[in-house]
Amino acid sequence: MKYPIAYLAGPDVFLENAKEHGQAMIDLCKQYGIVGLFPADDEIFDKISSMYSAGKTKSEIAQMIFEEDVDKIRRCDCVIANLIPFRSPSADPGTTWEMGMAYGLRKPVWGYCSDRRNQEARVTDMLGNPSIEKDGCIWGSDGMMIDSLGGLDNLMMTRSIVNKHQIAHSFEEAVHQVHNYYFHKEEK
Repeated sequence: MKYPIAYLAGPDVFLENAKEHGQAMIDLCKQYGIVGLFPADDEIFDKISSMYSAGKTKSEIAQMIFEEDVDKIRRCDCVIANLIPFRSPSADPGTTWEMGMAYGLRKPVWGYCSDRRNQEARVTDMLGNPSIEKDGCIWGSDGMMIDSLGGLDNLMMTRSIVNKHQIAHSFEEAVHQVHNYYFHKEEK
């Protein structure tokens, strides 16, 4: 049997202990019969180090990282995305790009997020002012309409997820959902 390969998207790659954290995610995937691909693995860190040593520019390194991540998404069967708000009221923009690429390639996408506030609450909290309802829409104090359709994040992102807006609460819950999708299809 071929084990499904899951690209593990999220801002976890920016953690100080990214390699160790990624390995723990990969190990958990393995327990569920899933091969995890973490973008910040030893191979990518070795390439970055070699490129810095060779005097490559930041732009060249960025291009290499981009190409490596795109290649991993192409090789995977699905994406599991960490949608925790990252430096804004929304998920990491790189993660959402990766989700969009996978969706465009017709690969299933799962998401997880421990922050259960909806988009309206997150934006309102960020702006520090209450939102205003006018003409059936919710408006922020910045004069911009807020996606107030009840999702945890922007609807274009949450609707790309398997089971639509049913975002898992944790990474393990999302991995369990992936496991059920691939190994218990008859139960769907």
